[in-house]
Amino acid sequence: MRVLALFYLVLFSSSLSANTLVLPESSRGELRQSITSSWQLCGESLWCEDELKYYRDSFIAQASLVEGVLRVELINEYSAERLGQIQLYLRQDRFVLTRAEIEGQVFDVAKAIEQTSIEQADRALILFLNQFPQDTNRTLHWQAKDWHAELVSDGELITLMLNQYY
Repeated sequence: MRVLALFYLVLFSSSLSANTLVLPESSRGELRQSITSSWQLCGESLWCEDELKYYRDSFIAQASLVEGVLRVELINEYSAERLGQIQLYLRQDRFVLTRAEIEGQVFDVAKAIEQTSIEQADRALILFLNQFPQDTNRTLHWQAKDWHAELVSDGELITLMLNQYY
C-alpha cells in the first residue's frame, strides 16, 4: 500500500525541477513562502514536488498548510543507509530525538533523563535502538526550536514528516 502511495506521488507530481529543502532557523514564513511560490499546487492547500533534495538524498515531497501548521512530508524507498543518513541530517538541523517507538516498545528520552543521568539515558537509547533490525517498523520523534519531525520506516519506505507551527 505504501509503495502504491509512492508510485502515485511520482506519477501525478508535475514539477520537473529539483529543489533543496533548507529548514530556516529565523523566519517561520520563509519556507512556507518558498513552497507556495515554487512547488506545484496539487490540491487545496497542498503542494507537490517530485524531486526534493534534503542534504544529499532526493525525495518525493508534498506540503500542506492547515490550521496554522506547515506540514512537509518527504518519501523515499527504504535503505538502512538512508535511514541513518536522515537521522544525521536531522541532527545537523539541530533536532533532538525525543521518543522512539519500535515494534510496540517505546523509549521516552525525557523520562529516561528524569530517572538517570543524560549519559546513561543516551546509552540506554542507543541500546534500545540497536536491539531491533534496521528494517523493523519504527517511528522516531524529533524536536527542534520551531519544528517537530516524525521519521517513520517500515522496511519498504521511509517517510519524514516535518511540522512547523506558525
